[in-house]
Amino acid sequence: MIKKSLNEEIIIEAFLFCIVTLIIGGKGADKNMSTPLTRHEQETIINFNAGEQTATIYTADKAVMRKIDALVADFPSIYRILSETTYAKTYEVPKKYISYRKPRRLTEEQREQARNRIKILNNATTNFNNILDGLH
Repeated sequence: MIKKSLNEEIIIEAFLFCIVTLIIGGKGADKNMSTPLTRHEQETIINFNAGEQTATIYTADKAVMRKIDALVADFPSIYRILSETTYAKTYEVPKKYISYRKPRRLTEEQREQARNRIKILNNATTNFNNILDGLH
């Protein structure tokens, strides 16, 4: 078996994805047509290694694309689009922006305080909407 580098595997996967896209969508597939991928096929792959300072993000998930596209628009010198197909995009980002977070653990007291803040906010919103309704 021939050992392939991760970049070669990504290129092969992208090539196969493009072939499948052409078969499913036809040669003139509209770039804005709805995604024919199932929820399980709308994957996101984040790839980086210890030897490089950048990470590659491949995604076929429209929600992830919208978020990263916003970052590309706001920070074009940091986030960039490497490639784009009808159903997926590949981005490059500094790997220092990939993060891992611990789950947030709240005490019962902190939960109660958060509940109270939300109740106050909801009451203020309701009161404000009632005032606005009264002006019409």
